[in-house]
Parts: sequence; structure tokens; C-alpha cells
Amino acid sequence: MQYINDWCLLRQHTIIKNGQEVFGGHADDFLLSAYKHLGTAYPKFYKMDHLSKLAFLAAEVLLQGNNLDCMAKPETIGVVLANRHSSLDTDARYFKTMQAFPSPALFVYTLANV
Repeated sequence: MQYINDWCLLRQHTIIKNGQEVFGGHADDFLLSAYKHLGTAYPKFYKMDHLSKLAFLAAEVLLQGNNLDCMAKPETIGVVLANRHSSLDTDARYFKTMQAFPSPALFVYTLANV
């Protein structure tokens, strides 16, 4: 039997969990402000591309306050992430780096399986 216990939506500089707004911010600093608001300590966050940061924040919102060990066996827990524009932001930034020398670090994030 499969259940959706929680859901998270990141749209228009707002994070919504199960229909309730968790965080709202401004366009310029939304990702960083949300990260700080959630009180997460993960230094590699600053090195991620925007799409990875969005996925990280969604997972963080969904997992905060959940004691998953008591709820279910780890092998029965899954997360589904979806977006409308794939890696468009990263693709555009990678294209800009092609003016001089393409960045291998950005290229990795343009791959669909990453």
C-alpha cells in the first residue's frame, strides 16, 4: 500500500508544506534565506546549483520533524521530486561559460540523471 504523507511545493519564492506556507521570501535571496530560515547546517549547500538547492530545501522541509525510523522501514520510504523546466537555469549558466571555457562543474548538472 502506498501513501503520500507529506508534500511540498516551492513556487514564486514561497515554500508550502501540506497547504501551509512555511517560508516566503524575495526573489534575490530566496534560496539562501530559506536555507537559513530552516536552520540547516550543510556547508555544501553553497556549492550547489539552483535546481539542487530547490530539491535540497524541499527534502529538508519534508523531513524536518519526522522520525522516519519509527514510521516505516527505510526501504519503504521514497521521495518524488518533479519540476516543469528541468535544468533550464543550469543549462543557461553553462551556455554562458562556453563563451570562454566550458565549466565541467556546471556541465555535470545539465545531465538529466543528476
